[in-house]
Amino acid sequence: MLSGCSLLINKENTLVSDPIYDKTPLIEKDLLVNPSVTEVYIDAPKNKSTKEDTLIPVHPEIWSQYSPYGKGWEFKVNCFGNYSLLEECFLWRVDEVLVVTPNGSRYFLNKDFNLNNYSGEITRRWVLYGPANDSLPESGTYVFEYTKNKTIIYRQNVSYIQSSISYPTMVQWEQRQKNLYVRWNAPQVVDKTMWYKVIVWNEFGTPSLFISKVFSWNATDALLEAVPFTQGGNYSLNVALFFPNGYAHSEYVMVRWK
Repeated sequence: MLSGCSLLINKENTLVSDPIYDKTPLIEKDLLVNPSVTEVYIDAPKNKSTKEDTLIPVHPEIWSQYSPYGKGWEFKVNCFGNYSLLEECFLWRVDEVLVVTPNGSRYFLNKDFNLNNYSGEITRRWVLYGPANDSLPESGTYVFEYTKNKTIIYRQNVSYIQSSISYPTMVQWEQRQKNLYVRWNAPQVVDKTMWYKVIVWNEFGTPSLFISKVFSWNATDALLEAVPFTQGGNYSLNVALFFPNGYAHSEYVMVRWK
């Protein structure tokens, strides 16, 4: 439970409750993992002098999205750290996450905790995708507010400068027995801060499925081994190029599995 307690990090990077807190003025400080983020503690812990002692392990992000279908945005916040269960960490325990944009618009994020059985990727986050063919997120300061029992218990300010990248093109695929081979043309500008992800999901009444796999920044093809596709199933895939402030994805490509 979060009521009445600040959350702290112990030396093993696990969450613990600290009953020693007060209602003194809010504390702001730089977030270690992202210098564009400042944190505001509603319950300021006493007798804690180092940043490591008071760091809540969540990472808020403003992402741009670009594709052949237009521009868009994504607001999200992820847990980071080592946990033994899927359904734990600070974000699992809060009731709401609200983002306030630089122009004052307010957006509630959706809770998304899941395990991708194919890639093994674990997701612990709250997220909201903007409407299709909207606009890139505007530059400025975004405020993330975390609510428990109808009370804001934590706040983070994110300074964002608008940016975007180009998307992969000429995506093609081949069925190689039980493996899916995908190739693409890279955009003109790709560097070591980026990475690719091949994403596949079901279509047209085919049993529900969503798989993805990450590949290196300098890849132009990928092999997804032993994909759990249904014979005769219909799927869509795209190739997305990610960078620290968002991603750009290719056109959607239809896959008919034999």
